[in-house]
Amino acid sequence: MSTVRLAHFTDLHLYAEENGRLRGVFTLASLSAVLEHAQRGQWPPDALLVTGDLVQDDSAGYVHVRRMFGSLRVPVLCLPGNHDQPEAMHRELSRSPFVTRGHVDLGAGASSCSTASSPARR
Repeated sequence: MSTVRLAHFTDLHLYAEENGRLRGVFTLASLSAVLEHAQRGQWPPDALLVTGDLVQDDSAGYVHVRRMFGSLRVPVLCLPGNHDQPEAMHRELSRSPFVTRGHVDLGAGASSCSTASSPARR
């Protein structure tokens, strides 16, 4: 059996503004630091799993998701949380390497990424 390595990022809570804060934490700066730390480890993973909440109620924050993860050369599987807007997320992150609906083969069998509007299949 093949091993699939995922890097999981969750609850980003990004704002449209670069200096957006949640409970005193600058969320974009925090994501940047976590991503830099991850890249010093066993990088690259086979895929990134980025789960909700990607943004904090403002779909303009998806531009930061695109900027931070878009050039990493691995699939970026995105699942919305309760602060996300699934249709806006799909619209803003619809190009490779992002996957917001459907399935992605990670080389170890069929793996899937789906939103509530697109049920997972195995």
